[in-house]
Amino acid sequence: LTGGAVALSELTRLSLDRAARPAHWVLDQPGSDPLHIPVNAAGADVLFDTFAALPGLRTGRMLTELNSTSRTFVVLWQKSSHQPVHMRLH
Repeated sequence: LTGGAVALSELTRLSLDRAARPAHWVLDQPGSDPLHIPVNAAGADVLFDTFAALPGLRTGRMLTELNSTSRTFVVLWQKSSHQPVHMRLH
């Protein structure tokens, strides 16, 4: 909506804000405000293939959420921590 860029390698979370009209992709990366992209923005169809490359993203779920009539905010993918289990605080 306000312009911006996110490096796919720096992406920490991909969400879908269906309360917005139209729905928006919400891309988070450290040190920046979330980037909001309307799902019907010009060229947004390319994002689907880009998001599908995220490790562990379930594309079937992403399609289901895109087609849902719910007006909720849903996290579709979050970068996993690469810390060894014994290094985690909880």
